[in-house]
Amino acid sequence: MGSPTSTVMVDVGTLGPAFGIKGEVKVICADPDPKRYLGYGTLMTPQGRTLQIAGARRHKGGLLLRFEGIADRTQAEGLRGLVLQVPRDALPPEAEDEYYYADLVGLLAESTDGTPLGVIGAVYDFGAGDLLEITQRPDGQKPVMVPFTQDYVPEVFADRVRIAVVPGLLD
Repeated sequence: MGSPTSTVMVDVGTLGPAFGIKGEVKVICADPDPKRYLGYGTLMTPQGRTLQIAGARRHKGGLLLRFEGIADRTQAEGLRGLVLQVPRDALPPEAEDEYYYADLVGLLAESTDGTPLGVIGAVYDFGAGDLLEITQRPDGQKPVMVPFTQDYVPEVFADRVRIAVVPGLLD
């Protein structure tokens, strides 16, 4: 009997408020390219809901989506706050020295000399640059945030990241 497979799902946006009266919804996302979203075709939510994209367009630097079965503003408002996901393999290949957050979470974190530091528990972007949260620290201390820059994270491998530990970084 084969082992069950699970598809890694990746967040690609969050639905914001309705736009207009014809069922369009603003999308909070890092990539407002309508062609990319149209290429996904179907989006999922973490709760298992499926949303079939019926249209996508740019609006004032952002993105508007229209979904099949959502015909008016009231229905569109009901989608507000839903997180949109696609299977990891639906994403385009990343460029050199670029990473999807989903690929970093779960990697081991170690110092440049190989000392274990913990596990990447999450990646955050609060607007001033990406941060890696290091959890499951071997010393039992609380999680720490490390800037995801070349200075602090000089190497990323398929199974681990190397952190350049400077005094005070892990305190």
